[in-house]
Amino acid sequence: MDILDDEVLNRLAIDTSSSRFPVLIAAFLEEIDKCTEQLNAAVSERNEEKVREVAHVLRSVSGTFGANRLYESSTRIEQAAIEEKACHNRALLDLHSKTVRDTVLAFTELNSKRR
Repeated sequence: MDILDDEVLNRLAIDTSSSRFPVLIAAFLEEIDKCTEQLNAAVSERNEEKVREVAHVLRSVSGTFGANRLYESSTRIEQAAIEEKACHNRALLDLHSKTVRDTVLAFTELNSKRR
């Protein structure tokens, strides 16, 4: 699965404007950072409900921006949290962290190309 969904991104670029698109991507990257901090805190506190809430937000925004892998990873974390198993699943959390890093890099590169 590709990190980015070109079709979603092209549609977003068309629906906004070429000057507005980089601003939207920057806002998305800020949201990823904020959610990542909140998710890490919730995991540290072993708060499965908060993990579920943050993963849901991250899943939603990832879908909007065509961040395929982050969407899938956030979906898996949300489901694990519903089952009260996210905070103890180090493999899932580590994979999610890698997916976040890969997604941020891909969107950062995309944003630098579009400016």
